[in-house]
Amino acid sequence: MLKNTIDIYKNTFPNISLIDDVSIAAFTDETEEALSFYESASVYDASHWAMLRLNGKDVLDFFNRVSTNETKSLQNYSLKTTLLLTEKGRIIDKLKLIRLKDDILLIGSPKNAERIFRWIGKYIIMDDVQIEDITGQFTYLKILGSKVESFTALLFNDQIQSAQSNKVYQYFNQNFTSYVFKTNIFKNHIGYEVISEKGTANELITYVLSNLEMFETKFIGEKAFEIIRIEQGEPKYPNELNDTVNPHELDLMKDINTSKGCYIGQEVVARLETYDKVKKSLIGFSFPLDIVMGNSKIYFHSEEIGEITSTIHSYKIKKQIGLGYISRKVSSTGNGDKLQIKNENDELINIDLHELPFIK
Repeated sequence: MLKNTIDIYKNTFPNISLIDDVSIAAFTDETEEALSFYESASVYDASHWAMLRLNGKDVLDFFNRVSTNETKSLQNYSLKTTLLLTEKGRIIDKLKLIRLKDDILLIGSPKNAERIFRWIGKYIIMDDVQIEDITGQFTYLKILGSKVESFTALLFNDQIQSAQSNKVYQYFNQNFTSYVFKTNIFKNHIGYEVISEKGTANELITYVLSNLEMFETKFIGEKAFEIIRIEQGEPKYPNELNDTVNPHELDLMKDINTSKGCYIGQEVVARLETYDKVKKSLIGFSFPLDIVMGNSKIYFHSEEIGEITSTIHSYKIKKQIGLGYISRKVSSTGNGDKLQIKNENDELINIDLHELPFIK
């Protein structure tokens, strides 16, 4: 995140808490921030997320060949979500590929820019593709929540009317210009994302801050975003998105174009489906309040059948909840009441299965 952007936040939110001076833990109160998603609208600063700039005449052909989605037809000012996989069909990251007039931007998970960069570089051979890591050089906001349409209408007025999903619009203000696009923030929730180029980031932040009160919109930090993410059943790197799982297990097959031809990991992914070899599923769990887990393993009749990957306390549900994987054989039996974890005293404690998302 840009240092002078953080300074603006500090001036507006005197009790702000930071994480390593690059992201914000909370602006005010994490409870109010987490509930704002359901009660109004939320603004999350994702400027620390991985962002790369791509140039060269072969960029779209290259990504069409190596990533899971069809990208050759991607038009100017539009975007697609695609996956990078290992040769064994495991997840490197879930990406947004955004085509502007002169550049193509790639947005990935926080703390994963170097891995994405190295993965792409590994497969560039004779292709005219240049790649630059520009993480932290732009302001990148995610606007989400139950009143997101009303709030974005206030922000962008008639310039972004009737926005189509996955189309990129330019918003012109007297003090700044931004790119705005309507897209899935979470699997079951569409919001808006905003990118402001270097030099106008502070003007964008100041403008958004000046419009918060109309719909009681709140800036939310990492703690609140994490709560909402888990409530919405959204996987993240490295907890759920990593090279131990495949797209079937994460229910990410919608980001794979099965008719476009080959991509890295394609043979393995196709074989898993054809021969019914998918072994586990991402699912939600709820726990006894304030339990301290001894490890992340899940047991069924004392047999290890899965693991917990993320946990938080949900202020909306008023429970401790989490995400994790369990064997498909167990998840299909409906015996959630017999699933257990071990607490810090190595005692088995019952937990409950929950379909995702926790809150629709």
